[in-house]
Amino acid sequence: MFVGYSHKIPLLVENIVNTLMQFTKPDKKRFDTLLRKLELKVKNFTSYSALEQADRYAVSVLYDRSYQHEDRIAAVEQITYEDLLQFISTFFNRIYVETLVYGNEDVESALKYNQIMIDGLKKYTKWRPPVSCPSPHMREVEIPTG
Repeated sequence: MFVGYSHKIPLLVENIVNTLMQFTKPDKKRFDTLLRKLELKVKNFTSYSALEQADRYAVSVLYDRSYQHEDRIAAVEQITYEDLLQFISTFFNRIYVETLVYGNEDVESALKYNQIMIDGLKKYTKWRPPVSCPSPHMREVEIPTG
C-alpha cells in the first residue's frame, strides 16, 4: 500500500516494481542464515507455551490451507538454495495483479498504477494476464457450537 505521496505515487510504484522484478539471485550466505533461523523456529515449536501450541493447532483445524507441525518440519528439511532460485524464476510469471486505489485519486490514475505494475512484470518476465482466473481467496470452515 502506498499512502501519502500523492503526486509521487507513480514514480514510487515504478521504482518498487522494478526493484522487485530485478530480485533474481539472493545471497547464498543470507539464505543459509534465514533457513537456519526458520529451522530453529519450526523445530522449537514444542517449547512454545501451551496457548501458542493450541492456537497453531486451532488454525490448522479451521483453515484448509494450514499445515501441522510435523508437515512443517518435513518441508523445511527439504528446502534448498537451488529450489529458491527455481521458484524465483517462475514466481513472477504466476502473479495475479489486483489494484485497489482509494482517496484523492481518479479512475485514470488508478488504471495508470495498475498498468505500471503490469508493464514491470512484462519487462522482466514472460508474464501474461490469466485468461480466466477468479480472485484468490482464503477458505474458512466454521465449526458449529454444540
